[in-house]
Amino acid sequence: MAKNKTMSHYGSGNSSDWSGIIFHHKKSTFKERILNNGYQNWNNIGENIAVGQKTLDSVMDAWIKSDHHCANIMSSNFSDVGMAVIIGSDNKKYWTQNFGNKI
Repeated sequence: MAKNKTMSHYGSGNSSDWSGIIFHHKKSTFKERILNNGYQNWNNIGENIAVGQKTLDSVMDAWIKSDHHCANIMSSNFSDVGMAVIIGSDNKKYWTQNFGNKI
């Protein structure tokens, strides 16, 4: 997202979307990226993304105030979580929060 200055649950479809290239699609899906990054044998996955919030507190506040994002955070269907933030060339922070539950 940061490399392409976009916010989407789908990959960019260009050369930086290596999951899309591996799975022979124009744009990778969240499921393909999860599998391609080694998270296997799951029965539930979810993702929260955001861009522009400057602090962890501000992005978490935004997600908690959103029904869909809050549902991911509070769901008992997820036992695993990963979170990352990167600063793009536009000086914006791009946030990703992934959730899963292995079989």
